[in-house]
Amino acid sequence: MGSHPIKILKDLITNFKIKESKSLFYIAENTDWIINRMGQDITENIKSLQLLQAHTTTTTWGLKKQIIHFGSLPTFFAQKKIGKPHPSNKIIVSCFHLIPHDLTLKKLRKAAAYIDFFHTSCHSTKEELLKLGVPASRIVTIPLGINLHLFRPISTSQKPKLRKALGLPQKQLIIGSFQKDGIGWGQGLKPKLIKGPDIFLQVANALKKYKPFILLTGPSRGYVKQGLKKANIPYAHFYLKNYVDLRRMYNALDLYLITSRLEGGPASLLEAWASGIPTISTTVGMVPDITENEKNILLAAPGNVSKIVNQIEKIMKNKNLQTIIVKNAIAEVQKYSWENIVKRYYQELYAKLI
Repeated sequence: MGSHPIKILKDLITNFKIKESKSLFYIAENTDWIINRMGQDITENIKSLQLLQAHTTTTTWGLKKQIIHFGSLPTFFAQKKIGKPHPSNKIIVSCFHLIPHDLTLKKLRKAAAYIDFFHTSCHSTKEELLKLGVPASRIVTIPLGINLHLFRPISTSQKPKLRKALGLPQKQLIIGSFQKDGIGWGQGLKPKLIKGPDIFLQVANALKKYKPFILLTGPSRGYVKQGLKKANIPYAHFYLKNYVDLRRMYNALDLYLITSRLEGGPASLLEAWASGIPTISTTVGMVPDITENEKNILLAAPGNVSKIVNQIEKIMKNKNLQTIIVKNAIAEVQKYSWENIVKRYYQELYAKLI
């Protein structure tokens, strides 16, 4: 039997509305792996939900009367005509975190006149934008999203097989750190201190009596790798070319550790939660916005090495607490599926600019 005539009519009306409305162009940088991936997640879900025509690209060249969403401040300022695409476009800029005393902040004040909305993923960055004079009415806070079809827990019986396949030890405590924490796109021997690689090394050293094994992914990890070698702490570093492979890294872990001093996310919080991995984190970015200590995470203040170590020891020694945290984290992370988050992007940002 063919499709019902009423359904065909509804589909035709929906398609007509999409074609007649503005399209979304999410602007990413070729070198920024996280922003590119986020742009793809947003535009793909926007299209699958039939909310807008949406595209991920790297330039605003030739765009008129469209919604242009710059994926980050560096992406925005990378344009040749800073902050000035064709005036018929509607402009959104995502600001995940603002670095104090950054020269970019002066440019941001001037460019704000050309920006319709600032998007941020956490309240701490919203407060910084307000201090810069951005009106509250033009700041929209929407947390990061997560692909729950990709990241999910595995059974305890599957973990030994996965570790064997990855060449990882079976009985050691495996702690994960999946990020870019070196400056530049080379070896990363100079630390990007806002990501806390020095704190991470201090914590790893304090845990040496437990014989931890450190699992790393991401580019520019040279500083951390050198520190681990010097401390004689075993580790493995996987430089993944395919984001899909990251799920296997999480599933191989016992704990995931975030030691950042400044964040907008991090995305790894949601990825670890969705993978069923107990997480210890500093109170940065959207962490204090969406977490609750000893309910779905264990928290410490940025830079507080002894507290971070105490939290790790607490969860290592308390299996009941570990079970509670994982169960609650898996329940909480469902709120942040890209399907749910993208609906907020549409309702709170894009629909207001059509």
